[in-house]
Amino acid sequence: MLFRNPQNSRGMNPSVSPNRFSGQSFHKFYAVALLAAIFLLNFTSIGYAGIYSYKDENGAIHFTDDLSKIPKKYRKHGQGFKKHEEKFQAPENVEPPAPFELGGVSSTRQEEYDIPLTFTGGGNFLVEVTFNGSTKANLMVDTGASMVTISEGLAKKLGLNFGTRSPRMPFSTAGGKIWMPVVALDSVQVGNAAVKMVEATVNNKMGEEGGLLGMSFLGDFRMEIDQTNSKMILKDLNKPGDILWDGKPETWWRSKFFYYKDRASKLEQQSAQNEVVNPSMSHIFLRLSKFYQKLQQKLERRASRAGVPQRFR
Repeated sequence: MLFRNPQNSRGMNPSVSPNRFSGQSFHKFYAVALLAAIFLLNFTSIGYAGIYSYKDENGAIHFTDDLSKIPKKYRKHGQGFKKHEEKFQAPENVEPPAPFELGGVSSTRQEEYDIPLTFTGGGNFLVEVTFNGSTKANLMVDTGASMVTISEGLAKKLGLNFGTRSPRMPFSTAGGKIWMPVVALDSVQVGNAAVKMVEATVNNKMGEEGGLLGMSFLGDFRMEIDQTNSKMILKDLNKPGDILWDGKPETWWRSKFFYYKDRASKLEQQSAQNEVVNPSMSHIFLRLSKFYQKLQQKLERRASRAGVPQRFR
């Protein structure tokens, strides 16, 4: 930019050397430049600050603070996306809208899954289960089992490590209390209903590829058994309008984090209490505590990818 003096065709004040401004002129120039920079900065932040939302072809609403993250086909303002200003004055005596969370998706309905069952007599039902996206087996539906339980043969087929140094947990059975290895399955799917990162136990008393479909899977749903039509009905825990992160509502994320943290902490305490009086038991509790710490770390990574707010963790 060139500043000209009307008395000098070269744009320089005769009393100033050609290579620099006078002290007074420099300060004036600096002040003008600083004000211009502040004005431009404020203009930029005012022009682009805000939160944007758009509705996809399935009717799900997405939120973001970065306009470039909105797919091009939804970028037509007024039809494709809406801008929500960060600052607004709520009218008097009117309750402001509930805050939404970045990264979450507003659910439009509660998913429901009809799962066919095979009646085996005695009120028991078998269901086909897919493990880790590929391996299938028939398990008995058991709401009394706290976890999914699989046979040793099925565990080996899945490539799971459950040696003598694996974490173990005591369970009460008809034959008394037994200690069973505990493993983490990447996914368990029944019909179209799927759950990621599922705790399971390995039982060496079961058939080659049998097992129980317990609450570490079923607890992720509202469940009904229709004995007349031999089917199980599973419904997602969320309600229409809930904000979901990776398909799960706030209550699920909070309870899952609390469960893993609480289990790891209490088992670590039990390990410390047995360190002197019963070292072997202390090691068992410590391995189990580390197992739940690893599950918590995996949940943290999943939450970070899904944009789950830190206060839910």
